[in-house]
Amino acid sequence: YDLLWHIPTRYEDFSRVADISSLRPNDIATIRARVDSVRNQRTWKKNMVVTTAVVSDATGNISAVWFNQPFLERTLRAGRIIRLSGKVAYENGRLFFQNPAYEAVSQKDDPIHTGRLVPVYKETRGITSRWLRYLTHNALPLCARIDDPVPQEIIRRRKLSPLAEAIKSAHFPETLSEARAAKKRLAFDEL
Repeated sequence: YDLLWHIPTRYEDFSRVADISSLRPNDIATIRARVDSVRNQRTWKKNMVVTTAVVSDATGNISAVWFNQPFLERTLRAGRIIRLSGKVAYENGRLFFQNPAYEAVSQKDDPIHTGRLVPVYKETRGITSRWLRYLTHNALPLCARIDDPVPQEIIRRRKLSPLAEAIKSAHFPETLSEARAAKKRLAFDEL
């Protein structure tokens, strides 16, 4: 219950899916690519670990850079197909993703962290939006068990979404207007 009612504060729009060759500086996009290489490197100045992955699709390749996330060298293995979402940066004549969201492409291909409107939650120490997205996505089937306390007549008259649908749409909307409609319904219930 607490997880389903922990509504996102905003959304990152990673719904634009692009080929690597079409990326430009400052684009916010999602790519689907194969990991060619991953390596960690420690900087001497700030004693920080920089993880760099080179990924490619049929149109080209691009680097992705993360700071202080050395576990990614084990997570993003060469040959794996992944999605990267984020802002494209440009420096020293090269394009790269800086600290992008990532996710392995699975058989059922239902993205949670990339390639869609991605919910961003209020966080507390040790609990990230990524972790909350994962848990919430797995808990969404439980929405079917929630009883809607608002009579159907009022839902129709006020043009509100059913409660279970509103909770699902608040967490993983297809569009921003769908998210607004869901939050309108949840606000109505609060009043």
